[in-house]
Amino acid sequence: MKLVFMGTPVLAVKVLEALVKDGHDIAGVYTSPDRIVGRGRNLQYSPVKSYSIKERLPVYQPHSINSWEDYNELKSISPEVIVVAAFAQFLSRKILLIPQLGVVNIHPSLLPSYRGPSPILSAILAGDEKTGVSLMLLESGIDTGPILAQLEVPIYEEDTSQSLGDKLFYEGGKLLIETLPKWADNTITPREQNHMLATTTRKFTKADGLLDWNKDAIVLWREMRAFYPWPSTYTFWNGKRIKIIESSNLEDSISKKPGTVIDSTYNGLRVATGKGSLVIYRLQVEGKKVIDAREFLMANPKIIGATFG
Repeated sequence: MKLVFMGTPVLAVKVLEALVKDGHDIAGVYTSPDRIVGRGRNLQYSPVKSYSIKERLPVYQPHSINSWEDYNELKSISPEVIVVAAFAQFLSRKILLIPQLGVVNIHPSLLPSYRGPSPILSAILAGDEKTGVSLMLLESGIDTGPILAQLEVPIYEEDTSQSLGDKLFYEGGKLLIETLPKWADNTITPREQNHMLATTTRKFTKADGLLDWNKDAIVLWREMRAFYPWPSTYTFWNGKRIKIIESSNLEDSISKKPGTVIDSTYNGLRVATGKGSLVIYRLQVEGKKVIDAREFLMANPKIIGATFG
């Protein structure tokens, strides 16, 4: 099948890789423009571009895919279908009408739940035990299009946004390979979403990662998992920002002030919260490498009894 793929982050590479292995004619890969990073002002490719170069796939990097120039270029490719996986740009109606089989988007939730920009993160924050991946046809609304296929995926206690995202896009790639031939052969009837049941996620910022130790331990634990690797959760001590990398929650009875480092039991730093406590196993002081709690304690013995925040 002749197709165009649109995506940018490393999660999208899993989907593109599945299409390549399945032998599709990938006539174009659209991804974000290169970024200038670091003091050396070096160009940084998106993960999708790096993979595409390795596979010798044609790469396009429009600043605005809806411009007439980029629209006409895409139209000249004449793809049968466009596949979208984590592509940051909004597609106008004129682009949606280019491919005969439409634009198929991989969305990492069981739509109509968790529409919008942060479905993986939001499912972990909510304490859900399962989520999934949806193949949907893009239309003018945000994640409102009809469903071609869905697959349920469990959320485990150890899952972070990174690990869960890896699973969802890997499974999404497999589901796409199974679904595209059926969609091309008219053996699938798109199913309209129940818009009355829809929930919408919001875009998170770096500020959302600041820990409020007055919250319950289980809520903070979910935040630490949901916000890893971005925007990350953090607190402050001695004027330094400290990222929390790995933790677990305890349903114990604590009378200490929230944020107080109680002791170093459970092979970590046990911290009081609004209800229960958190055990921090790995952390990162700004400007330093990630270390385990025992190494941090050896360098900072006065942390016991001190208060984060």
